[in-house]
Amino acid sequence: MTNTQPEHASGMPCRAVRISEHVYWVGAIDWALRDFHGYATQRGSTYNAYLILGEKPTLIDGVKAPFTGEVLSRIACVIDPAQIEVIISNHAEMDHSGALPALIAATHPSAVYASAMGARALKDHRLVDDGITVVKDGETLALGNLHVTCYETRMLHWPDSMFT
Repeated sequence: MTNTQPEHASGMPCRAVRISEHVYWVGAIDWALRDFHGYATQRGSTYNAYLILGEKPTLIDGVKAPFTGEVLSRIACVIDPAQIEVIISNHAEMDHSGALPALIAATHPSAVYASAMGARALKDHRLVDDGITVVKDGETLALGNLHVTCYETRMLHWPDSMFT
């Protein structure tokens, strides 16, 4: 089986990574990062964001703010970013959510979801004013023909951590 990648509108190869029929990795790579949460990262690190292609295209997580252009470019390899209808924030730390204001501005989603503690943390970090829909532990979100379930994982990393 070959992993064919779409081309970006510029004609350059797309750098989004297809994970499954409906999911692409559209995050960013920080090649210069050498220390991440106390761990040595001699070859940098990734900021992971995922695009789910359902009837309601969904972005799970963002990236660190300086990498906003990279994530939008990866998304644009797959779909027009303006088609994103839902954003889910699994964690409010800047490496996951720093680009959130710019991503919201670029996509104008109908809903932005986070855990209760995540919504509070996003406000505390001044990433959003309002407009976050709180998702409960174990709640399933309908993305049209696809569904995702959100699970709170408090203190797995931080109090606001959630898996989708």
